[in-house]
Amino acid sequence: MKLNKRLVSLFLILLLCLMSVLSSTAQANSDSSSKYNALIKLSIVDDELTDNKLNSTLKRWEAAVYIVKIMGKEKEVLSFDNAYASSNFPDLNDSDWYTPYINYCVAQGLMGGYSNGNFGPKDAISEKAFLTVALRALEYETNKDFAWSNVYKTAYTIGLVTDKSYESKDKENSTNVYFIKDTLSTLYNMLKVKMKISKISVMQGIINSGISTKEEALSMGLIADSTALSVSSVNALDKNKLQITFNEKVESIDESCIEVYESSSSTNRLTLKIDSQTELSLIVSTSDQTALKEYTLNIYNAVDKEGNMSDLVTSTFRGYRSAVTTSDFFKISRIEPVDSRTVNVYFTHPINSNSELPQYYEIYQGDRLFAEGVYNSIRVKCLSSDKTALSISLTSQSFTEGMEYIIKISGDLYSLYGVRLNEGTGDEIPFQAKGGESNGAQLEITDIISLDSKNLEVYFNMPIDSFYAKQFLNYSVISSSGVVISVNKATFFDEGAKKGIAVRLGLVESLSKSKEYTLTVNFIQDASKQSSISEGEKKFTSDFSGYSSSQQIVDAYAIDSRTVIILFNQPLNPSAAGNASNYNFYRSGFSSSMSFSKALYTFVDNYYAVKLFLPEANSMSSKYSYKVRVSSALLLEGDSLSSNQLQVEFSGSSEDNYAPQIEDAVIISQDTILLKLSAEITPDVPNILVSNYSLEYTDSGIAMTKKPLSVTYIDDKTLVVRFDSLRFDNEYNLRYGDFKDYAGITLKPGETKKTAKVRQGK
Repeated sequence: MKLNKRLVSLFLILLLCLMSVLSSTAQANSDSSSKYNALIKLSIVDDELTDNKLNSTLKRWEAAVYIVKIMGKEKEVLSFDNAYASSNFPDLNDSDWYTPYINYCVAQGLMGGYSNGNFGPKDAISEKAFLTVALRALEYETNKDFAWSNVYKTAYTIGLVTDKSYESKDKENSTNVYFIKDTLSTLYNMLKVKMKISKISVMQGIINSGISTKEEALSMGLIADSTALSVSSVNALDKNKLQITFNEKVESIDESCIEVYESSSSTNRLTLKIDSQTELSLIVSTSDQTALKEYTLNIYNAVDKEGNMSDLVTSTFRGYRSAVTTSDFFKISRIEPVDSRTVNVYFTHPINSNSELPQYYEIYQGDRLFAEGVYNSIRVKCLSSDKTALSISLTSQSFTEGMEYIIKISGDLYSLYGVRLNEGTGDEIPFQAKGGESNGAQLEITDIISLDSKNLEVYFNMPIDSFYAKQFLNYSVISSSGVVISVNKATFFDEGAKKGIAVRLGLVESLSKSKEYTLTVNFIQDASKQSSISEGEKKFTSDFSGYSSSQQIVDAYAIDSRTVIILFNQPLNPSAAGNASNYNFYRSGFSSSMSFSKALYTFVDNYYAVKLFLPEANSMSSKYSYKVRVSSALLLEGDSLSSNQLQVEFSGSSEDNYAPQIEDAVIISQDTILLKLSAEITPDVPNILVSNYSLEYTDSGIAMTKKPLSVTYIDDKTLVVRFDSLRFDNEYNLRYGDFKDYAGITLKPGETKKTAKVRQGK
């Protein structure tokens, strides 16, 4: 009984082994059939290979035919003006149909004849010899990339053969018989192998030859290309450099396969040079890109790491523009997204209120006009905090956070210097939109400080519109018992730490200490006109103790024998500060005073400052010290200085009061020169006379002179001189006459200093 059980068990084991062998054999036969069918479909082998033929040895002429076909060269071999029709081998007849195939292989160095001069087309070829021909066809060089002693190992390494035994097979006899059925497996493997130099797979080469298609190759599993090669991004790193990033690893790309041209004109091309490349990116040097100009990038015959070639990979990008543009010409400098409806735009020149006309501006999302330059679409407001900046706000739309937009500004926009934006061609700048509504807040009063019984300082959470801020009738104070206290003065802070966000109010009647009051605001807008306070109220307590930084004279010093500067830590009454009669000047130890002829209220080194000018008849000396006593009229209501604080002492100077000179003269447009002066001047003759200036230059070796058409006074140290035209390739010198300084004294700069070299704007 036990014996029977053992026999049954043994039978079952044998049956399972037999089934496994049969299954493996069936799988192998299926794989062989699949490979054979693929080779037939690609016309590499014919469909009439009988079992006898498959089990026959591979002949040399058959090897040549298979190699030509698998490399996609059959059409070339048979139609290349019969270049391969005639043979020099005596045993090779021109009438033999396979002769061109052999001649091609010989011409390409893939095969050769015997030492006796014959080719031996019908001789058997060993496996090792066939693999040698295949390696050469794959662009591997004999005695460089491989040798006869390591053919099998090289073939195994690159995937021509897949059995691990080939790693050590070179030690065996190389003349072993090679059957056609074994050749088919090698040919199939070869389809998936990449060429050594071009890096494309053999199958890709067949696709490129038009013998098959990518879709057909994918369906047969001969290529793996789950991801179509594309350009993930093109970033302009600077005006002469690009970074190109791919979505998958690529082989080395030749720069001759890359082209870049203006999208609007394919003839306007950039010259290129590849600096470096990795598997996923390229760094390419280019000729000068035009800022924000759209360019098209084409890359031809790019090959991925799987050996698949893409005929064309294309993308677009915009020419480099730095985040901040610095220029002497009138251009957009930078853009600052504020919230989902507002952006601030900064220019390289100061601007004026004409810039607030919406007709100059358009906002695009891609190629689509997103916001038109009309009043019911956008609002434009110059920023009180920066003379070169304005805000652009949407009235009924919102930006999508993270989305890229482009602001385009017309060339009809003029700067404060009277020149058109980008020489009249306009300018544009992209930005990535920010989310949130007005930084998450509406215009609000954040604090009210009672300086004393008749003065308040009101602070806001964002810059406010200066026009409404200065309207004192906008404000009133109401006591807890309902008594209304009128406001008779509103001072807007346009410099210093409180710039744009604070207003000082003077009251008609006094407040009582430690009492609660309510400030009412009829109407006031933020600087961008996006938020406002209408009939607003804010309670406060009149403690008269919240004002911690009282007015102080920080410093005083003489900059030359006729000019004194006094620095204050708080703003002054502008009209009083600019009145020279509010200052008395003494030499220390003397009681008699001298008068200043002019006073200039300004801002120096982050301090509020007054520059005082002595008349021509008076001057200081470094031998003595001096005192200046200032009038309390300079102080804003609510500020105070003790008697001894109203006076300041400093050392004199014997430095000559030199005439104002041109420190910088720069071309800022095709007809305009901007002048920066060393000292303050008046908007008076001779400073603004065209006859006071002349431009000297040479034309074809001839000395030339031209007079300006106009001279415009911008501020006390800035003039704009306009001519009929200027050339950017000319060298100019500007000759000028006398200047009248801010004190009203006409001074001669001296002959050696009456010429300023004009520099070309950058």
